[in-house]
Amino acid sequence: MKISLLLALGAFVANTDAAVPVIPTNRMAQFLQEKSSLKSGLTMWKQSDAGQYATKHGFVPAPTLRDVHAAEDEELRRFFLAKLLIEEAEATNPEAVFSIDTPFTLMTEGEFTKFVGESYQRDSGLLAGTPSTVEVFSNATTLLSIEKDWTTSGCVVGVKNQGQCGSCWAFAAVASLESAVCLAGQPLTSLSEQHVVDCDKASYACQGGFPGDALSFIQRAGGVCTEKAYPYVSGDTGDRDTCQTSSCTPKGVTIRNVVTVPKSENGLLQALSGRPVAVGVAAGNPTWKQDKITHNVWTAYVFTLFFWSARSILFQQVVAGYVFVLTSSNKPVGIVKGIQGISQLLFSLPAGLFADRIRRDTILKLSGAIGIVGAIITFVSVKTTSINGLYVAFGLWGLFAAFQSPAMEALFADSIPPGKRSFPFMIKYNISNLAQMLGPVLSIFLFKFYGDKWQLPELKPVLEFGCVLAIIGSLILFQFNDDRAKDYMLDKSKEDKENEELLEKMVISSPLRTPKLVGNCNEIDMVYDYSEEDDIIVDVTSPPTVTENTALLLLKGKTAEELDLERQQRLQDVDDDEEGYMTHLDAKCLCFSTKHVPYLLFLSDFIVSNGAGMTINFFPLFFKEEYGLTPIHVCVLFVSQPFIVMILSFLSQRLSKSCGRMPIIAFTRALSVACLFSMAYAQPMALQIVLFLMRGGLMRCSQPLRRSILMDYVPKNIRARWNALEGLSVFSWSGSAVLGGFLIDAYGYRICFIITSLVYCVGLGLEMFLLPLTKRAIER
Repeated sequence: MKISLLLALGAFVANTDAAVPVIPTNRMAQFLQEKSSLKSGLTMWKQSDAGQYATKHGFVPAPTLRDVHAAEDEELRRFFLAKLLIEEAEATNPEAVFSIDTPFTLMTEGEFTKFVGESYQRDSGLLAGTPSTVEVFSNATTLLSIEKDWTTSGCVVGVKNQGQCGSCWAFAAVASLESAVCLAGQPLTSLSEQHVVDCDKASYACQGGFPGDALSFIQRAGGVCTEKAYPYVSGDTGDRDTCQTSSCTPKGVTIRNVVTVPKSENGLLQALSGRPVAVGVAAGNPTWKQDKITHNVWTAYVFTLFFWSARSILFQQVVAGYVFVLTSSNKPVGIVKGIQGISQLLFSLPAGLFADRIRRDTILKLSGAIGIVGAIITFVSVKTTSINGLYVAFGLWGLFAAFQSPAMEALFADSIPPGKRSFPFMIKYNISNLAQMLGPVLSIFLFKFYGDKWQLPELKPVLEFGCVLAIIGSLILFQFNDDRAKDYMLDKSKEDKENEELLEKMVISSPLRTPKLVGNCNEIDMVYDYSEEDDIIVDVTSPPTVTENTALLLLKGKTAEELDLERQQRLQDVDDDEEGYMTHLDAKCLCFSTKHVPYLLFLSDFIVSNGAGMTINFFPLFFKEEYGLTPIHVCVLFVSQPFIVMILSFLSQRLSKSCGRMPIIAFTRALSVACLFSMAYAQPMALQIVLFLMRGGLMRCSQPLRRSILMDYVPKNIRARWNALEGLSVFSWSGSAVLGGFLIDAYGYRICFIITSLVYCVGLGLEMFLLPLTKRAIER
């Protein structure tokens, strides 16, 4: 491995904080000539995301002089020096693209070197308590260079693949040990990382660890098994609970000492001159992150917070209470929700076609206009107590969802580097969950101020506040910009850009999707399955997918033509694949086989959706009418339910590892049906509240497990067809909401609960066939 480190440190490294940046004499005339343009450029930088971030986090050095004009001149000097560095970099590498748009623009080279030298100790909680020493060079330029290519020594094992397991710490430790043993005169032998992952209890297996701890474990154990005797499997299966050393005899390795390399460039170079070294990089350290959050991603986060907060006010318990108080009937409550769902269903297909043919930011601007009009009509209808106005408004909200959702999800995905989309989507989903709790919390404060009563004067201000939030969210949609979808490429080198483009080709994206349901989202989560976006198929003999980090490794050493040819072959393999990877299992139950699993899952969901629509919009009214709960009490119930779902989801996920996914799904849904049926007869209010919370939690907690089974049994190349079927659930849910209003007015809430329970039982009965069909569907 050839290493040549040129550390160009400023002449004032030892005392940077108190020195005014010095412009080279031969550049002073240029500085004075460009002062006017420098001022405008500095102003634009300060207003940019990078400049605001720098100001907020203290990356703008304090002026050395108190005089205002002198301080402004110092900032201009810093900005000018940054431009000179950009010019120098461009001259050195003309094919690369460099940008001054960084939070560190006003730092000199010396200040930046000192900053990053301390950043790991400062930002890494893993190193809490360690001394934060930094090597300081007093001379202007220190040249440290060695040439040592360990790959030609015959003591380096080939590249290995950790797969979908955070075991890099074990691979680093074992690789350094393999080379050390070989350099000591023994034959080069591939040792077992799995042995370390399973047996080193001081570390956390696939959840992480330290190379030093791994080497200390091997030192205590007196050796480690060979890879042949104890092969690596965690890349496919994840963590294992047992240490299986009985199946092999550890290769005797005597480690006299585990040495930590000093935190300096000299220390690392000296260590490398003697042997390969295990190095851990704080990739999670914000200072070292290369991919900043881009404009569209930030905009999506802010929109999600505002609009989902508004949504939880306008489309849930408060509007149901308002419509009931206004009309003294449950029928209009169902009609309002039905109009919204049917409107979304009718416009989803044309909205998706438009999003594929014209700019997505144009669709989002159109959605913003629809949202503003919908919010205004909702506001005016609430103010004037017009039920017909609400019908029109909720029809517009269905139209809004049909246009906004697919376009924003697609632009959001486009604005994230391929292979790195899981984390931002998780953040956005968590923001939506937070907003769903924030809406009822804000409603509680408003009811505290205006009065905790189910009366129009008290309900109107809450809904009007929801309309204001909806208008803010709709205005945010105008900030999306298709031209900034590739902002993450701005500071990339030419090679990095080529890799990103190749990775974009290799990633097979999921189709655009509309939400499964509209209206009350407390029954079925609005889940967008983007897990496949980071899946990259390697070949027919490899595991079906690899992680984004492994995908980046696949790019190395291959030309664009080779990668494109491989991609075409992979796509052909996918197109020729007629079955999901689980459908080859030969399981039968009566006339059903594994091929029928997706159909049974869909039919079950379709039936359950019909039952759900009849009840979930009317729970607030049930507690209001039969138990006299105030609006604040009902809001507290809706704030509490997400916590129940999170707890039960965690427990069901854990239990599914030992009991299987389908048994847990069937069990939780059966308990949910039992809770709903019990609500039809229970009388004590405390018992009803417990039954209500458990009913919703048990019904929703298994949604991720159901989704994972469906994806296991549906071939990737036809999953879009199954996503299209979700529109039928939207229609059935909307229609049953209307039916529920008529049933409750005619027979009461409890009879409707019984009818819904019976409908649930039909759907649950179909799931019983899935128990034997999916018993061997082991989660990978």
